[in-house]
Formats: sequence, C-alpha cells, structure tokens
Amino acid sequence: MLTDKSIRYAIKQIKMGRGTKVVAEELNISQRHVQRLWAEYIKTEKVHIQGHAGRPKKHALSNREIEMILDIHRRWPDGVQMTVKRLRRAGCDISYRRVYAVLKSHGLVAASPAKSRQRKWVRYERLYSNAMWHTDWHIMKDTRMKEL
Repeated sequence: MLTDKSIRYAIKQIKMGRGTKVVAEELNISQRHVQRLWAEYIKTEKVHIQGHAGRPKKHALSNREIEMILDIHRRWPDGVQMTVKRLRRAGCDISYRRVYAVLKSHGLVAASPAKSRQRKWVRYERLYSNAMWHTDWHIMKDTRMKEL
C-alpha cells in the first residue's frame, strides 16, 4: 500500500523525467498504477490523496435524536424493539443497537446476562473455514442416504 509520501515521490520522479517502469520497480507496485497516478495528476494538477480503508464512521446522535428516543420511551415504556418501531413510524431511522446504547446510558434498560453468554454454535474460532472439521456419529434416517 502506498503512502501519501510515496505517491508524492512517484510524481516528483516522473516530473524529473524518470520512466514509470523504473519508479514502479522502486516502489514495488505495478507500472500501470504509476501511470494512473500520473494521469490523475495531469488531469487535476493535484497529487492523489489516499482515502481511509473500511466503513465510514457513523456520526454521533444529535441531542434532538437522543431526546426523541427518551421521549418515546417515557411515553411508552416498552422494550427497545418497540421504541425503534415507534421511532421509524415517526420518520427517524435509528438502529436497534444505537437506541439500546442511549437507553442503557440513561439507566432505562438493564443488560441481560442471557444475551451476553457465549452461543454454543459460535464456540469454535479458526483462521479459515476448513481449519477444523467437527463430526459426530449420527445415523441419518433419510432413504436417499442408504449407501453412506
């Protein structure tokens, strides 16, 4: 992965007259990638700036949204799911987890220990899907499986 500094270096080297192949070999990237960076620089006259990888950060809930959650929960002291449904009917699309976090921070919802226990089907951690096979001696009563 190129850093902003190495992108500036590549552009500077091409401006000085060095070939894209030589610059690409120095930076351990493809020649085509250097050509794309150069073409973008020629087109915009700005050095390419890398974006941040991953999903964009969610914005923090505004005070208005927090007050709306608390108001609906005060009016109808139901669980989180009903509060989310009422919010959506009111035109405010806030996820279940965010509503739960707001209600929990204001002491209106207690954490459920049953929900925080480890699920037995998520017990095995592995590097990749075929790292471990789990089998048991189960006899299938399906007539199609007689040969097995």
